[in-house]
Amino acid sequence: MKSFIIKSALEVLNLIFNNRLFYAFCRKFGLIRSVFCVYPASEKYADYFTFRWRQAIIKWTPFIIGAAKQEGGWTLMYAASATESEITSEAQGDNLYWLNERLERIARQAGAKSTHFAGILPSFMRQRGIHRDQIERRVTVDAVLKAVRVLDPEHEIKKVILLGSHGYIGARVVEKLKSAYSVIGVEKGEKYIPPQERHLVINISVPYAIREHLRSFNEGTVILNEVYPAPHKMLLKEIKDRGAEIHHIVGIRAKMYPSLSGDYDGAMPCCGSLEDQGNEVILKKM
Repeated sequence: MKSFIIKSALEVLNLIFNNRLFYAFCRKFGLIRSVFCVYPASEKYADYFTFRWRQAIIKWTPFIIGAAKQEGGWTLMYAASATESEITSEAQGDNLYWLNERLERIARQAGAKSTHFAGILPSFMRQRGIHRDQIERRVTVDAVLKAVRVLDPEHEIKKVILLGSHGYIGARVVEKLKSAYSVIGVEKGEKYIPPQERHLVINISVPYAIREHLRSFNEGTVILNEVYPAPHKMLLKEIKDRGAEIHHIVGIRAKMYPSLSGDYDGAMPCCGSLEDQGNEVILKKM
């Protein structure tokens, strides 16, 4: 029943607000600073928020799911129902192009200053030759660096092991950290020898990367997870049994309407946050 109410409410929301008249009103009064598009983590998640017939329509078309308020202004939040397998498929390159074009058009109509995409969308758009501002990388890298600065004073970190060091976000984080720390980059399929001294393991790869390296964790390991979703309870127990501790980046502090469920509860995903607004990163010790 709750799911039906949410899905019905979103239909009404889009009928009222997902149109040129509303966007012209926003542009006239400077109400919207950015627009942000996400995609469902799973079919179950999509079914909770949208009807199956609607999912078929919005696979590559932004559908309003809410709004967020940061110090710098409002962000309109959208979803497209394409799955990760569809996003990564070379056959869907044209659809990625049209998704970007549609969000850019909304931004122009509403007077928004930036467009943001969640998860793997920015990197795969880049791979497909879609030229756009890489704001998601800048704000996410900034959030990771802030999280490191929060953890450093308590743990006196000297060495950083970065899982996903060659990736879209990871490569830039390595550049930023190597002036202050000894950084070891680890990619998929690679192993590392755990240092005996206190060290920070940052996961900017995939959720299962933490399990892949579980045996390398020890009492000197502090884990910082940037990847969604956060590790489940059984994995957390295994991590703690090895003497390690783990912190999850929930996101950037913002007022969300409605609040996102799961590991983003009460926060804006880092990739959707506004730039240069003194963003406060929310860390959760798990």
